[in-house]
Parts: sequence; C-alpha cells; structure tokens
Amino acid sequence: MIVYNAPGLESSADEIRDRGEVSRLLINHGHEGMFGPPAIDAPDFVNERDRAELGAAIPVAGTFSRRERIGADIEVIPIAGHTPGSTAYLWDNGVHRFLFTGDSVWLDHGELTIVASRTTVNCATDTITIASHGLLV
Repeated sequence: MIVYNAPGLESSADEIRDRGEVSRLLINHGHEGMFGPPAIDAPDFVNERDRAELGAAIPVAGTFSRRERIGADIEVIPIAGHTPGSTAYLWDNGVHRFLFTGDSVWLDHGELTIVASRTTVNCATDTITIASHGLLV
C-alpha cells in the first residue's frame, strides 16, 4: 500500500514493484491530481469530497466518506485540511502507530520525505504523530 501520489513515485516505480505488488494507493487530498496518474499499477482511493478535484487525472477505483478501516492495520480518518476531502491514515504496525496527514509524506528521487510541523512520540500510547506543513525531518 502506498500513501500519497507524488512525482517521486514515478522514478521509484521499479524499486517499489521489486518489493512486491501494491494493493492500493491512498490519496491524501485532491491536489495530488496535479502529478497525473501514478506510475504504479494499483487501485487508487480518495475521499469522495476530493474526487471531482482529481478529475480525469487519476483513475479512482473507490472512495470513502467516513472514518473506516482498511484491513487490520490502516484506519482512514477524514480531517479538516486545505481541501474538503483531506484525509489522514493511521497505520498500526503492531508496535507503533503512525499518523500520515496530507502533504506530510512523499517519495522524492527514491527517498522518503516527511514534512512535519510537530513530531510527537507518546510512550504511553506508542503513537507517533506526524502533522503536516512545516519542517523537513
């Protein structure tokens, strides 16, 4: 599973495919349509409130409109953001939980880039929160 459609995705597509099949690409917000269709053959999912903004740029396989789970380890969380359908994804890897918000994570020339205004590690809940718009970490 990939969170976010970004220009670096195309340059990393072969390396990503070498790691195995991608089950889906989760769109954080409608501005990701400006990058065109992803170079990875995977179904794309977006909040229904941002589907129109994607237009024909990204073929959408499915939408969501409320908080829900994808499998056992990903939770879809619609949030207030700079588009009507901004969405966070909470990933629980069994040890820690990671919250990805729009404009917070992408691939840039094969490297994972995280933009955060605040990074919090809460030992009591094993939650790491990465909030959007701010410093490169």
